Amino acid sequence: MIKSWTISTEYQLKNSIYTFDFRKDSGSICINITEKNTPFDVFFFLVSKYKLRSLYLAYILKMNIMTFTGNEGSIITLAEGSIMTAEYRATISTGDTIGLAVGKNLLASILDQKGCMGVRMYYALDDNGKNQLVLVGVDSNGDDMTNGVIVDRLLACPVVCSIKNELNSK
Repeated sequence: MIKSWTISTEYQLKNSIYTFDFRKDSGSICINITEKNTPFDVFFFLVSKYKLRSLYLAYILKMNIMTFTGNEGSIITLAEGSIMTAEYRATISTGDTIGLAVGKNLLASILDQKGCMGVRMYYALDDNGKNQLVLVGVDSNGDDMTNGVIVDRLLACPVVCSIKNELNSK
């Protein structure tokens, strides 16, 4: 039985080259990830041998996903959306927020910012403890544009709701 080993590999992600050093010592696996020509370690993990593959893949995926192209998300059918919203409504009490609406001018003010590739929506609670969203632009690196336009106080349903349809009623 091999008690210890080391594997080293390099990947180019975005505009940087990263070195991944995998080292097994006594029951744990160490993953040391460094950016080439940078004197500090980007990440250091101690994980059990069973989580190694998923952790490594999660890191690779995170590095690749964080490049925003403006095409993030998926278009779904009304039937899919209807099932998803019905399942959510089944988990809440009558009168709880089932949806939020934002005007196109506010969305445009986020999206029209220089370098903005999308919008991130953070779950939040308003002053009355009701569900709310905080919207912020996202740049091509996947970072929040916190020095730009941030939107809140969306119109909550119930109160401001659409006529009954497959997305908002049973």
